Amino acid sequence: MVGSRIPSSTSSDPLIRTVCFKVHQYCDLACLHCWAESSPRATQALDAEAILSLAGSLRQLGLSHVSLSGGEPLLFPAIESVLQGLWDLDLNVTITTNGFNEKMLHRILNFIRPCGVPKTRLRVSMDGSPARHEYLRGVHTYQRALMAVETIRAAFGWVGVNTVVSRPTLSDVEALCRDLIDKRVDHWALLTEAPRGNRAGSSTTPKEIFEAVDAVETTARNHGFLATIEKWDYLTAPHSYLLVEPSGHIVIPGTTESDDILIGEASRPDLGILEATLKELTDKKRATFFAWDHRRYFG
Repeated sequence: MVGSRIPSSTSSDPLIRTVCFKVHQYCDLACLHCWAESSPRATQALDAEAILSLAGSLRQLGLSHVSLSGGEPLLFPAIESVLQGLWDLDLNVTITTNGFNEKMLHRILNFIRPCGVPKTRLRVSMDGSPARHEYLRGVHTYQRALMAVETIRAAFGWVGVNTVVSRPTLSDVEALCRDLIDKRVDHWALLTEAPRGNRAGSSTTPKEIFEAVDAVETTARNHGFLATIEKWDYLTAPHSYLLVEPSGHIVIPGTTESDDILIGEASRPDLGILEATLKELTDKKRATFFAWDHRRYFG
């Protein structure tokens, strides 16, 4: 996902820079902390034409960046045509992968390499030490994710990592720090764990999570991690970014599912309602994620 603790946009800024499409719910893993409740049995998926049509419509509101997630986006059957369509719209694209399927990773890298490198960034999800990561994601997932980081960095000269942080993340997080330094990770996003999906009803307090996020950053710096670290806050900045669910619902998520604001369907969006909602949230200084500046790592 996108966002960070940054100032809200001004009236001269675009209403929206980024939209996240969860292209489908299918995933080759079934992670214990998955916000999307993805799994190998999940079947909901967006229509590729609806993704491109909505992205094209949002260009008039300032859209310049699309985030593709899931589920596992590399396993989305129409991923190549969606990527090509987004590039044709002159949009920057971020893909977030679990890094587990080596064959599909190489396929997508080979597809991107001829013309999509300047407009595409790949991020890999890694959730703590090897033991912590594999507790959440399953055996052999840590080394495959680390190999994916290395492969992407070698292919494109840039790679990002996402880490969902809670207090247990601190257990031997030094091991992850050392590996990210060794693989020359360029951008590390520390995500606050929200009580959604498989974590619905979680009793972990925001204070504990923010303390853990700060502690991970301190540990990384103390171990010599010199690249960019951003804290992506999903707890104190709800209703702050645009998400398109595999069901086709266009939503502005809250901290929990019951807080979500449903503002349309991808197949028949009402841009008037969408624009009015974004303006209202911007006026209330709630649109920190809408203003997130992805441009720092494109180019």
